[in-house]
Parts: sequence; C-alpha cells; structure tokens
Amino acid sequence: MFDEFVLPELITNCSRVERACYHLDGDEQIKHLDSLLKTSMKLIQWVPSPGGDEDYFCLYDKILDAGRLLMVSDGHLSARKKTLSKIIEQRGSLKGVVSGTLMLEKKDRDAALRYLEQFI
Repeated sequence: MFDEFVLPELITNCSRVERACYHLDGDEQIKHLDSLLKTSMKLIQWVPSPGGDEDYFCLYDKILDAGRLLMVSDGHLSARKKTLSKIIEQRGSLKGVVSGTLMLEKKDRDAALRYLEQFI
C-alpha cells in the first residue's frame, strides 16, 4: 500500500521541494527504504524504535551509498558518540552524515561541546 498510495505523493512533492527529507521513524519503517530511495529525496532521518539495540549500519550504508544525506537521531550523547564514531571507523569519515539535535541537560553542556569538537 505504501508504494501504491504514499510513494506517488512523495515523488510529486519531492519534485516541488528543493531539499525534501523523510523522517524514517522506527523499525517498521525500514521496509519502505527502497521505495524512498526511488524519490529525489535529499535526506533521510533515521530514528530507531525505543529500546532497540540493533546494528543499523547496513541501513546507514544503504542511505549514504544511494547519495542521500543521513540524519542520525539516536537521542542521548553517549549513544550518538558511539554511532558517529562507528560510522567514522567503518566509512572513514562522516561525509553525508548530519547529526540531529542533541537533547541535553544544562549540566552536560561542557561534555557535549568537547564531544562535538572531535568532529569539527
């Protein structure tokens, strides 16, 4: 049903927007990735299902290898650092990766700034 009803609308809307993006939210959405890559979408934001501890690096590779930007949004600073570091380890850089907003408590500000400095 996604390909029949949603994909044609996405293709049409992507042609109208210069920098279209899609919020791929949760493990049940992964099955639509191949269809999404048929659009002219520029960025795909991936948000894993809550509590999921799966290895999504094949998903990241598929998005990046298709020439799309990948927004990683896995919440906490420690999880984000682990994910971005592993992408660097596997791909050699963060080219094509956009890191989503970090939600932090004020007390974590200095640690977050030190963390971000390693990717500048």
